[in-house]
Amino acid sequence: MSDAAEQSTFFIYCRKSSEDDRQASSIGDQLRELQQLVEREGLVVAAEPFTEEKSAKGPGRPIFHTMLAGIEGGEADALLCWDIDRLYRNPVDEGRVRWLLQRGIIREIRTPFRTYHPHDAGLLMGVEGGRATDHIITLRKGVLRGFRGKLERGERPGLAPPGYLNDRTGEPGNRPLLSDPERFPLIRRAWDLMLTSRHSIRDIQRIAAEEWGLRSRKTRRQGGKPYATSTWYRIFTDPFYYGSFWWKTPGTNRRKLYQGSHQPMITQREFDWVQELIRGNGKPRPRKRYFPFTGLIRCGECGGMITAEEKRQVICSACKHKFSSLNRDACPKCALTIHAMTSPTRLHYVYYRCTKRKRQPCSQRFVRADDLEGQIDAVLATCEISQEFARLAIRALREDDRTDHTAREQQAASLKKRRDRLRRQIEHINRLVLSPDTDWSLISQEEVREEKERLVSDLKQTEGQIADGQKHHEVVTELTERTFLFGAFVRFWFHEGGSEQKREILHAIGSNLKITDQKLHIDVEKPIRILSEISSRLTEQFDRFEPEKKPINKKESLALLAEIPWLQRGMNDVRTYWREIVVSSRSSLLRAFLQEPEKFERFVKTLRVRRGGTDVRRNAA
Repeated sequence: MSDAAEQSTFFIYCRKSSEDDRQASSIGDQLRELQQLVEREGLVVAAEPFTEEKSAKGPGRPIFHTMLAGIEGGEADALLCWDIDRLYRNPVDEGRVRWLLQRGIIREIRTPFRTYHPHDAGLLMGVEGGRATDHIITLRKGVLRGFRGKLERGERPGLAPPGYLNDRTGEPGNRPLLSDPERFPLIRRAWDLMLTSRHSIRDIQRIAAEEWGLRSRKTRRQGGKPYATSTWYRIFTDPFYYGSFWWKTPGTNRRKLYQGSHQPMITQREFDWVQELIRGNGKPRPRKRYFPFTGLIRCGECGGMITAEEKRQVICSACKHKFSSLNRDACPKCALTIHAMTSPTRLHYVYYRCTKRKRQPCSQRFVRADDLEGQIDAVLATCEISQEFARLAIRALREDDRTDHTAREQQAASLKKRRDRLRRQIEHINRLVLSPDTDWSLISQEEVREEKERLVSDLKQTEGQIADGQKHHEVVTELTERTFLFGAFVRFWFHEGGSEQKREILHAIGSNLKITDQKLHIDVEKPIRILSEISSRLTEQFDRFEPEKKPINKKESLALLAEIPWLQRGMNDVRTYWREIVVSSRSSLLRAFLQEPEKFERFVKTLRVRRGGTDVRRNAA
């Protein structure tokens, strides 16, 4: 037995990172090994072992600091632990231990595998401390990487909230949250009770515990009890139940609302209404309102922008007084709370009005969102054409393309001949300039330079016409087909689409949008005006040509269009207009709308899904 061991008095320190079941036997194993070492070496132990269930990745362990304070007070002068990383995994605690060892206050630190003396407080313990700290840093990187992956997939890290279960069967790192078949329907019933406005959270807590027998999930150490009132408050203010969840962005302290991939229990609208009932208890989801027509329309009187407001009101079931529910939870007249009312009437509407920020009087009144959408629909109705006519028009356009194919080939061949001729002329000028026998008395070098510049300019223009010829033709044809599809289905898209689609359609059909005397005025784009003219004359002249019993075929459709010359002229006008704007590159909102394939195909996809696969372009082929 060494002299150091005979003179040293030890404190035993054992630690595990947390109460994780995977480390449940860690402290017991450490104590058993260290007690065997004490008996084998005959070490002197000053007190009962110090045991702690706390991570060492950061400073702040109370039992650890109590032990070091005892060493500084002279109660012991040596430490016995399973491994050096049981003492510290952060540079703050490491520095304190190394400083005590270097000064000799700690005479030695012993483990079953190695002993550290004051002369080891430099390089050796620095390497050991770096190993322990690096383990925490590497582990943190892996954890953050796993968190980022789960958040990108819409999976909420951590324990599942009430009503859901953690999947224990999948691969680690890819275990989505599942619906709890036992508690999911009961908590959904609790939301339904809350939405009736007739039950408080304490009432729901009592009903769920006494009448439904709802209990938390039973684990090894806890669970199997009714949910506390505070738990119900967390449930009713957690956006997780409508499909989103708050989580700190990995590596930062900023919270972000993520869209989850789990099965929602309620809708976002139901969640918003419950937040109004709770009114300040908890932290409701921040309101984000989207109004499709703001930023597009101006006031026709003062020129100010048109803004939108949302109103939520309740008519008291007792005194019939109407009041806003956005900032009140009780009737201001009779003081009856909303959740105590019997079937109160709820009102919700949106209206658009002038911001009145132009420093001049403005007498314009608001217009309801429903009325504004009705006026937009009336404009769209003037340019709506039948699906049958859209099919006929597309067939005629494609037949024209096949008929004009030879002419386009001849035009392309003529441009290629001109290109080759210009190249030969430029090559001839180059030989003339480089030839030593050139007689510059007949022609000057300046004249040669000007002629070559003219030929090079003509060559570039011709090559551009060859390159753009076929592409320009395909663009014009595709845009013209989309124009007729737009006229055939724009009202359907406007009614069935969401707020963004409605905004895109209004932004596309015209410009210089103004509201005067609650009436919307639009400068309609030229293709829309052409479709409007076709639509206005379509009913009286087209219906009599429509077959009664059988679908019209391709041959009959072309003959039918030949019988209606003004319809053919209308299609030619549309094609001509598109040719003009493509060549001149003039700005057009409708052109921008139709030329974005992803946006247009999204509208067509919506049409196919909701109309059972209708595809005018495919039927026209």
